[in-house]
Amino acid sequence: RECNETSPFDPYHTRRVMMDAFDTATVCTKECAYGKITVILDQTMTEAEIPWELWGRILRIYGSSTPFRIYVLAHPSKREFPASGAIGPENINGGYTYPCKKKMVMIYRAEDATRVLIHELQHASCLDHHDHTIDQQEAETEAWAELIYIALLSEGSPTRFRALQVTQSRWMCAQNKRVLTHLQKPMDFPWRYTLGKQAVWERWGIFVSPSGSMRRATSLRLTLPPSAVIARRWGVPTTSTLL
Repeated sequence: RECNETSPFDPYHTRRVMMDAFDTATVCTKECAYGKITVILDQTMTEAEIPWELWGRILRIYGSSTPFRIYVLAHPSKREFPASGAIGPENINGGYTYPCKKKMVMIYRAEDATRVLIHELQHASCLDHHDHTIDQQEAETEAWAELIYIALLSEGSPTRFRALQVTQSRWMCAQNKRVLTHLQKPMDFPWRYTLGKQAVWERWGIFVSPSGSMRRATSLRLTLPPSAVIARRWGVPTTSTLL
């Protein structure tokens, strides 16, 4: 039902594309007391690319007596800037859920799926600030998702956390400089996931202002692509985009 519905956040119908390829896709499922995750991979991907251990830890963080039901339709399209003009959902979005509903968490893009999982579980767990506008609410949720993501990758090491905090700050700063060139108005889409999210980190006092020159951003992936060391730690090949 979800895959056949039209959504402004999935204008290229990637959910339907993945379901149409179901017969030739690899379907993987894991289940525990905190929920069930079903992953549909296209022919270019293997189960080895799924960071099951990390996803299990994330489920445990948000888990309660009501288990989650999560669908990952791992479409291979990347998060990329348009050649010109406005940035749309097709360039940056990759998941959704319904507030306070744990039975239908949908992720429909492979790249950055771990961060999307955290973001959507925030919504599903009823952790939104309901007195905010939708844009500000999404900015707050995304700020939490990226903070929790680097915290999990640091595994309790202050040194690793600090290093990831610095690199993530540099990543979002470079990305947001380019995002600004695509906006006609300050809070145009996707302000909520980019400039608005950075503003929340700045308000919290955890954004580290970059020093020196930065490379021009080439990706709209919201978390810094993990290093080979991090990929090995979580048991996935360096080519995996799901981490």
